[in-house]
Amino acid sequence: MTSMLAALAALPVCLAGCQEAPGAAVIQIGPAAFELRTLDVGRGATLGAGDLDGDGHADIVASADREDEDSYLVVLRGDGTGDLVPATRFDAGPHPAEIVVADVDGDGHADVVAANHETRHLTLLTGDGTGGFSGRRTIDVDVEPHVHVPVARDLDGDGLVDLAVDHRDGEGVLFLRGEGGGGFAAGRLFDAGGDPYRGMATGELNGDGQLDFVTPNPREVGVLLSQGGASYELRRAAPVPAQSPFNVGLVDLDADGHLDLVVASGEGSDIVQVYRGNGAGGFEELDISPLVAMSGPKRVVTGDFDGNGVADAAVSGWGSGALLLLFGGAGGPRAGSAEVASSGNAWGLVAVDLNEDGRDDLAVADGDGPLLTILLSIDPDAGSGTEETP
Repeated sequence: MTSMLAALAALPVCLAGCQEAPGAAVIQIGPAAFELRTLDVGRGATLGAGDLDGDGHADIVASADREDEDSYLVVLRGDGTGDLVPATRFDAGPHPAEIVVADVDGDGHADVVAANHETRHLTLLTGDGTGGFSGRRTIDVDVEPHVHVPVARDLDGDGLVDLAVDHRDGEGVLFLRGEGGGGFAAGRLFDAGGDPYRGMATGELNGDGQLDFVTPNPREVGVLLSQGGASYELRRAAPVPAQSPFNVGLVDLDADGHLDLVVASGEGSDIVQVYRGNGAGGFEELDISPLVAMSGPKRVVTGDFDGNGVADAAVSGWGSGALLLLFGGAGGPRAGSAEVASSGNAWGLVAVDLNEDGRDDLAVADGDGPLLTILLSIDPDAGSGTEETP
C-alpha cells in the first residue's frame, strides 16, 4: 500500500504551471474584492480544504474523476500567502466523486474521506501530517444505488468523528458511528422523507447544542433534528418546500444567531432560494428569494468573504462560470454575482482563508476542464470592475 501511494505521489500535476503571472485580474463582487489566479490540476474536480501538512496553513484537496481515465486525488499545499505550491497525486479509489477533510482517526493529522461514485464504499486516506497519506482503506456502506456525499463530523457528541452518507433508495441518511482509530460501527438509516442526492448540510438548528441535518430531496428540503442522549437519533421535522433542490447550505445570514438555509436548485430550475431559520428547526422563505442566478446552480459553501464578521454564502453554476455571493448582514442578505471565465462549468467549490487576511477565499473547479480558479480576497479598495447582481 505504501509503495502504491508513493508511486502516485511522484506523478506530475501542474501541467501548465501552477500560478498565474503577476497582474492577474481583479474582480469586485458586492463589497468583496478578489484577485483571480488559475492552476492546472489536470481535469475537473470536486474540492475540500484543510491543513494536510501540519504547517498551520490551509491546503486544497481536489478529487479528479473521469470515466475515460484514471481517477486520483490532488493535494495543493498552501503557504499562508495565497500561493499553492507544487501538487501531489494520490490514489483515492475508483471515481472519488466527493471528498471531505477531517481528523477521522483522532491522531491529530487531517485525513480525507472520498465517496466512490458507482460503488457502495468510501475510501479513507489517513494523513501522515506532512501532506501525504500513510495508508488507504475501504469502508463499506450499505446504500443503494451508490454513494454520493460523505459527512465526517462528531455527530453524536462523544468526541469521535462519525460518518454519514446519502442513501437514495432508502430515502434517508445512513449514520456510521465512529469507534476511534478510523473504525466505524454498522450503519443505521434515518428517514429523510425523500431520496437525498448531493449536498447534505449539518448544523445546530433548534438550540439544543446537537448537530442536525438538512437534505436536498426531489421536491423539498428534508429536516432531521438530533434527539441527543446516549443513543443517537434523528427525527424528521417539517420539510421545507423548494424547487428541485440539488445542494443545500446552512449559514446565519442575518446575524440573529439562527442558521438560515440556502438551496441551489436542480435541473431545469436555475434558481437559488433563501430561507430564514427560526431557531426551532423551521424556515421561512425571504423576500429576495428566489434568485434567478445562473445556469444550473449546483454548490453551496459558506464563509466570510467581505470580512464584516457576518457569515456569507457562495453558489457555483454548472453551464456557466458564474458565482453568486450572498453577503450576510443584520438587515438580511444581499446578492452579488460575477463570471469566473476560467470555469466554464463551475463544479467543485470550497471556501477557505488561503492568504490569512481574515476574509475567506474561494476555489472553483471546472468540471469539464483542467483549470482550478482561486478567488483570493484582497483589500476592497484595491478592487476594480463592475458589480453584477442577479
